[in-house]
Amino acid sequence: MDKIIIKYLDDSISESELERLLTWLDAPENQVEFKKYIRLHHNLACSFDSTSSAKAFEKVQLTLQRKEKRNNYRSFYRYAAIFVLMFGILGITFFAIKNQNQAVDKENWVELELNDGSIQYIKPNQTTFVNQVNSLSASENEVVYDEDLAGNQKEIFYNTLRVPYGKNFSLVLSDGTQVHLNAGSSLRYPTLFSKDSTHREVFLNGEAYFDVTSQDEHSFLVTTEDLSVEVLGTQFNVTAYQEDQKAYAVLVEGEITAQNPQSESRVTVRPGQKVFYRNADLVTEQTAIQRHIAWIKGELVFVNDTFEVIQNKIERAYDVKIVNDYKVLNDLVISARFKDETIQEVLETFQTYEEFNYTIEGRTIRIKAPNS
Repeated sequence: MDKIIIKYLDDSISESELERLLTWLDAPENQVEFKKYIRLHHNLACSFDSTSSAKAFEKVQLTLQRKEKRNNYRSFYRYAAIFVLMFGILGITFFAIKNQNQAVDKENWVELELNDGSIQYIKPNQTTFVNQVNSLSASENEVVYDEDLAGNQKEIFYNTLRVPYGKNFSLVLSDGTQVHLNAGSSLRYPTLFSKDSTHREVFLNGEAYFDVTSQDEHSFLVTTEDLSVEVLGTQFNVTAYQEDQKAYAVLVEGEITAQNPQSESRVTVRPGQKVFYRNADLVTEQTAIQRHIAWIKGELVFVNDTFEVIQNKIERAYDVKIVNDYKVLNDLVISARFKDETIQEVLETFQTYEEFNYTIEGRTIRIKAPNS
C-alpha cells in the first residue's frame, strides 16, 4: 500500500489503485497508518510549501469532481476523508514549519566564521558572494579561496568552516587543495598560506577528505586533537570526531606521515592502509578504502560494525538524535550500505538483525525493547 500512497501523492495513481486506496481507508486502523505515513514521509518537512499545498488541493478537488459526475456519494465522502486526513496533517506540519522556520533553517546552514569573529551563514540556494578581505567566494555548495582576490594583502587571517548534521560541504583552499567536509565537522585554516612557513597547517574536528596540491617546499599538515598527518601532495581521509574519542587516517594514494601530537611517535602510511591508535601506539593495517570514503558520494557503508559504533554516524548523516534504551543492540554486528534510504528504512534494516521497537518524535528516535 505504501507504493499506492506515493502514487496518489505524486499524481500517478491509476483508477484501480485509487479504488484500492479508498477501500483500504474504510478501516479506522488504516486511517491511522495513513496519517503516520504522511507525517513521517521523509521529504515532507523540507519540500512542503504553499505551492505544493495548492497543487494537492487542486488534485483532490479534481478527484472529487470526477466522482461527483458519477453521483457516487459514498466515494465522495471517502475522497473527502483523504482530503481531511492529508490537509489536517499537512496544515499542522506547515504551521510548525512556518513558526519554527528560521530556527530550523539556521541549524542546517553551513557556518563560516570570518577573521573578525563575525558569522556568515551559507544558506540553501545561496547566491555567490565575495569577501575580498578574506580572499574568498562562496556559494551554497562550496567556499573557494583565491590568492588573486587578496591583491597586495600580506596579512594572514584564519577562518573556520562548520558543517551541520545532515550535510556535506566542499572547500578549496588558497593553494588549490580540495577538501570535502563530512556532516558535523569543522575546519580552521588560513585564508592564505604563508610563503615563509615550511608547512601549510589546518585544524580539523570531524571528518574530511583531502586532495592536496603538491608543493615540495611546503608540506601540508592536518592537525586534530589526537593525530597529526603530514603530506606533500596526495589524497587521504582523516576521521577525528571528538565525541567518538578516536582518530584515524586512510591513505588513498601517495604517502603520508602520521604523528601523535603529544609525542615523537611517527609512522609512514602507504596507499590502502589505515593508521590508528592501538592502546597508546600508532599502528597501520590494510583496509578497504571505499568503506571509509563512500560518504563523499552520499553513502554510508558499515562492515561488521557494532550498532554502538555506527550510531553516531547515523545521527550525523540524518541529523537525528538516537536514544537507545535497548542495550542489547550495542553489541549487534552489522554490515550494510545505505545511500537514498530514509531513516525509517535504515531502522527497518537494523530490525532484520535484532527485533526492536522505535518511536520518532521530531528529530529524536527512541529505540525500545520489542513488545515494550
